[in-house]
Amino acid sequence: MNKGIVFLILFCLFLTLTGFFIFGQNPTQEKEPKQIKIIFSKGSLRCDPSRGSVAFYAASAYPEQFYAGGGDEWEVQFFSAGVYRLRQTSWGNSSWEVDVMRRQVQKISESTSLTRYDNQILGFEVVVPKPEETGFAINFKKMELRFEPAKNQMKLFGDNFLLSNCRDVDRCKVNPQLYHIESFNLRGIGFWKIDLPAKQLIYTTGGMFCEVSEKESDVVWSDVKVEVKY
Repeated sequence: MNKGIVFLILFCLFLTLTGFFIFGQNPTQEKEPKQIKIIFSKGSLRCDPSRGSVAFYAASAYPEQFYAGGGDEWEVQFFSAGVYRLRQTSWGNSSWEVDVMRRQVQKISESTSLTRYDNQILGFEVVVPKPEETGFAINFKKMELRFEPAKNQMKLFGDNFLLSNCRDVDRCKVNPQLYHIESFNLRGIGFWKIDLPAKQLIYTTGGMFCEVSEKESDVVWSDVKVEVKY
């Protein structure tokens, strides 16, 4: 066989294998993350017992707050004067007993036979905006938003307690390096971008959710930590 033809065949084979190696691989940045964890330095649960409503706000050093509703995931019960029982539906037989007068929260656990276990006092700060109001807030030292893109699941945790499944928060994969999230109550006003390579949470106004726009006005929430697990 002509040496030139052999060389050409070998060269083409080399290019084919090289192309497969380069383009057939899936770099880490192109993979879909198993979990994106957004860690806020503070957050709060706000409860209005008269309405039985619970809502959550994850905060940073910036004016805006990330909102997630409690909706039908929480039960709010009047227990006694100034004392309320709060329970997330996934907690089973556990609940929080909030004493507004003492500014104290206890974890209450009961078995199916109604046997009471020792109460656990939780170190949450309880805040009452005005003495004449029945509403109150529970402040957390840390709030985490855990997002699993493959399952399209997003959960909000306060000091490691599950607070919300974020059913009122939209999420969108814009490209392999960028996700958008938007609270229903801020729809049309602003939303957040999760920049995976930079590991940043960015609050954005002026743009369109789930689209890339030149009109966006970005503010990086520098005090919010973003962890990405592949």
